[in-house]
Amino acid sequence: MEMSPTKLLDRVIDFAFMEANPTAEISAHKVMKENIKLGNIETVIEDLELLLDKYYGNNLIIDWQPSMTADDYEKKIDQIEDLYGPVDCLVVGGLGMMSDHEGETKSVNEHTKKLKHLANEKDIFIPIIVHCSKGGERTTRDVSKYARGSEKIKDNVDFYMMFSQIEDPNGDINKDVGWIQFVNKRGSGNTIDQIYEFNKNKLFLEDSDLDPSQFEIQTEDNKKY
Repeated sequence: MEMSPTKLLDRVIDFAFMEANPTAEISAHKVMKENIKLGNIETVIEDLELLLDKYYGNNLIIDWQPSMTADDYEKKIDQIEDLYGPVDCLVVGGLGMMSDHEGETKSVNEHTKKLKHLANEKDIFIPIIVHCSKGGERTTRDVSKYARGSEKIKDNVDFYMMFSQIEDPNGDINKDVGWIQFVNKRGSGNTIDQIYEFNKNKLFLEDSDLDPSQFEIQTEDNKKY
């Protein structure tokens, strides 16, 4: 809901292209736009059909309708199941764009509660994107207390992952890597820190074997963050 369908489609195209051409140093959607400007529309359509059908087929449905509720999502899932078959995953992007009738905090609490019920009822994975309010630093690893809307979000999910940036010793942001902290709240209870590498061509986070401890910075008050 927070990204226009055309922007999201750009990312979908880039991801599919990079999967097929992992060594390419190019953004596929930009090339296609240039081809459209040059009048090569039929070629672009043919490339899109082959690319998207190969990697997604009928397995990706994009709906840009804002201010939806859990009930709206349930109806949408029922419609899609009638047309295409079982639904495995519903990505809510993001929670702050769902309907707000009784104030942000109360709405967020109710939405996460109902989405959890929907996940259990439909037996599907429902990841929700939650933004942070002001207050945390860009290198803060545990940003759960800054969850926009309500800290109750953390209580209503089974697990969550938090993203933060990495600074070099000079205080500059490293744009090639980033930090994810995984919290398995209802399972093992473990917290796992993982460094990801950022693929600029398909705007994708990729696994790395880098040790998080090498990126910890010592602050003036001798605390790690």
